[in-house]
Amino acid sequence: MNPLQAWRHWQDGTAMELLDSSLKENCSRREFMRCVHIALPCVQDSIVDRPTMASVIQMLNSNSTTLPVPTGPAYFVSDQAKEDAWSVNEVSVTELDPR
Repeated sequence: MNPLQAWRHWQDGTAMELLDSSLKENCSRREFMRCVHIALPCVQDSIVDRPTMASVIQMLNSNSTTLPVPTGPAYFVSDQAKEDAWSVNEVSVTELDPR
């Protein structure tokens, strides 16, 4: 699953959908949501917006650490925009595909 899909689930309150179904019975919802909360800042496009590894370890090991507020991806391209943003000429096909 890509960061954009994870962000959508976080925003929609359906982050538990990110969890593998074989793990759902034995996984603490609270702990899983905390891990997602920590993971989202780690995949920001700009390195300055990502937490350091030391701070990630601290967040994982301490329940008293204040977690950063997750923010959305640096850019957003809707599925419809991806479908509409391609061109064909006699030589090539160009598609918009975010990384």
